[in-house]
Amino acid sequence: MPSAGVTVPTLPGDNLTDIGQVELNGVVWGMGTRYRIREITGWESLPQIDDLSEEEPGRHGAYAGGSLAQRRIVTVALQLDSISDPTQVDDLLRQLRYDTRVLRDNSLWTFVVRGYSQTLLAYGKVTDRTGVMGDAYSVGAPEPVITITCPDPRRYELDQQSQVVAANASAPTQFINSGDVYTNPILRFAGPATNPMIINETLDRILAFDVTLMAGQLLVVDTNRGKAMLGSTDYGSKVADTISVPIKEWFLDVGANAISYETDAGGAAGVEVLWRSAFL
Repeated sequence: MPSAGVTVPTLPGDNLTDIGQVELNGVVWGMGTRYRIREITGWESLPQIDDLSEEEPGRHGAYAGGSLAQRRIVTVALQLDSISDPTQVDDLLRQLRYDTRVLRDNSLWTFVVRGYSQTLLAYGKVTDRTGVMGDAYSVGAPEPVITITCPDPRRYELDQQSQVVAANASAPTQFINSGDVYTNPILRFAGPATNPMIINETLDRILAFDVTLMAGQLLVVDTNRGKAMLGSTDYGSKVADTISVPIKEWFLDVGANAISYETDAGGAAGVEVLWRSAFL
């Protein structure tokens, strides 16, 4: 049990208690609330795909290219429950406007949808809210529709997994991405370590840094954002370009990934890999 005075943070999805509920930035809609869900679209749909194939001149067909998913756009159709006292409907709408307010910066909110056997997490922001003051409003049951745009179309397991890879070990460490699309982990290189290098042997992808980390220093690499930070200092320029892929191009593919960690010196604390399995 937490000691007195210790606050345990609420994690995404912690507030969900029933099937079919959604949580946006900690706010729950659905069964058991006054914001009933009529329909959710775009959550289980495959986002629009950019086909990078190029037409082959002088022949039928095209040169096969890669496929990249665009943003995930989810709409949540609600029905507010103020039928027993329609005079409360404006209070419910006022709260909804606040809970779906426009963000001026580039921050994203957690967005969680609970199913029967799987609850998944995405990151998005509200980009539209529609509503009509008609008959439904008059009886205390208006039906607004909220649009949430997720720049990263992938959906993630709630539980973040963590595993440490020992430096210069005789065999790689196995990582499992149990989803259906690659996932970008966070890497935490602890000093002392000279020229740390992590290798996904399954994909033959190396991410290496020309840097010497002192004891107590921690280089945190977010492969999804393409950032490498040592405290408040950006170390992205320390990527060893001659052997390394760009930071965003180092990931865990679907299934098993054999990961190894090498240093020129030090590295006794290993590199910690934090990841969530990802789904389209």
